[in-house]
Amino acid sequence: KNSDFGLLGKVAMTLTYSKLGSSSSGGGGKGTILASVPVRVITYMTVIQITVVILVSYTIAVSLGHEPAWLPMISDCAIKAPEKFIFRYGMLVGAFLLAANVLIIYAATKDTYKHSKFCLVDGLVASFFFGLLTAVNVHENSAVHGTSAVISFVCYEVFMAVIAYNGQTDPRVSKTSLNMKRAATIGGAIALLTLVALSILNKVNSQLP
Repeated sequence: KNSDFGLLGKVAMTLTYSKLGSSSSGGGGKGTILASVPVRVITYMTVIQITVVILVSYTIAVSLGHEPAWLPMISDCAIKAPEKFIFRYGMLVGAFLLAANVLIIYAATKDTYKHSKFCLVDGLVASFFFGLLTAVNVHENSAVHGTSAVISFVCYEVFMAVIAYNGQTDPRVSKTSLNMKRAATIGGAIALLTLVALSILNKVNSQLP
């Protein structure tokens, strides 16, 4: 069944090991397959990983009285111990998985999609700054954290918008998958606008006497 760039369930990300000099010509040989992981598993792992880390960090922060239960900023759940350790480690793994997804999508679309190289660079930049904003919490350096958050969200929003646009004319992309990409793009835009609005509101409130 062709869906999602013809990858899901059909192509695997393979880890190989090659012995130097195993080929008579002096090359590395064909290598030995160590692991083969379906691409859809990488995508599911990314979504589950980031979602679980946020929920666990939020639950711990609220249960210990570190943050209010009603709509705390996600970053505020990564300030005090022990939740900050879980958040930092888990989201850095999530950043790596996001980068892996970007590379997978590029490999599947580089010959058919417009601006595929742009999407590759844009997606990797988004993943890098996503990792940076989790490594440096808002209390440690608000400028680095805030700037990284904006760059990451904007770049990933552009990435999703371009992928969704190109997917409209790709017969390999199912209607369900395309609708999910559109929803993710719209949801990302709403989240970004909400982030900006809350940041402005927080700054205004902090300046009030």
